[in-house]
Amino acid sequence: MRDELAENLLAKVMAWSDEEKARERALLQDLARYKFDEYQQYAPGRRFIESLALWLRQFHDPDERRVAYAFIRERLIFISTAEMRQLVDLTFPTVVRPVLIATAANDSGLSSLRVKHVVASQDYQKALRQALFLGLSDGARTDLFRRSNPEISNEQLWHAYDFSDEKAKSMAEKLRSDLTQTLGRQVGDTGSWSKGLDVEKRFLIDSVKVDSTAFDLEDGSGLSAGNLVTPHAFVQLLAYMYRHPKRAPFLAALPRAQQRGSLLRRFAGTPLEGRVLAKTGSINRVNTLSGYVEKADGRVITFSIQVNAHDVPTRQMLAQIDSVVVQLAR
Repeated sequence: MRDELAENLLAKVMAWSDEEKARERALLQDLARYKFDEYQQYAPGRRFIESLALWLRQFHDPDERRVAYAFIRERLIFISTAEMRQLVDLTFPTVVRPVLIATAANDSGLSSLRVKHVVASQDYQKALRQALFLGLSDGARTDLFRRSNPEISNEQLWHAYDFSDEKAKSMAEKLRSDLTQTLGRQVGDTGSWSKGLDVEKRFLIDSVKVDSTAFDLEDGSGLSAGNLVTPHAFVQLLAYMYRHPKRAPFLAALPRAQQRGSLLRRFAGTPLEGRVLAKTGSINRVNTLSGYVEKADGRVITFSIQVNAHDVPTRQMLAQIDSVVVQLAR
């Protein structure tokens, strides 16, 4: 009875003849039964046909109503709960995982067809941990995605309309910590802080040729006051990376002056807009900036500026650091 009343209301709104009403009834009933009645956000006590009729009443022009009805009838795509669940279940194995396998295979020198060996490699584990999954709408089923893929950690999922700087910083800290332990697993059966730091230290000493007395590492995130590195050691590392044949991803990850990132508001009104590529660093009473600056003649200067235990307001200190970089580029 209720469905019949809803159909009569819709027919009245659309000004259908008895013939038009009979022609549309079967289709509307199928749409309701197999699709739209499953929608969970109707007003209490309403279902598809009644909600459709009430929605169409907002269009006062009969032609506009017919266009709106045709859109619902012929073009609107509705994804049911079961379909959404299957889509979420298939997203990682059919879309994301092949990309990670191809990336890891390329980095490790293995054939991407040797899936078992690639997935077991440290390069794959690193690529997997570096992946970030964003849900930027109410309908993003990150809860289902996480349960369907237990190898993905909670820190790799973020469900919100806005990706805040604070959240990005927190996730980056966790990522750096996990990657430090991943490094440790490359030289042992299990990952640990000590093994990860040992790998980092050997890299700095053996590959970059940094003096062992020029740094003291306590963790992998870089946020501990116990991490001690001289500016010269930073310059050595940056110079090494700039000469490295695979430097492109590293350089692309660095913030650029006056572009989105931590240098967005730095070097404004100076000749260095867009010509400074550098990483900021800050903890309590400490501000640093290390990276590259391009001079007017095209030459690139590698620099590292560190200010420790200062009592100057942060904004004033950042301005002083920037003025030093400007002087370097002259």
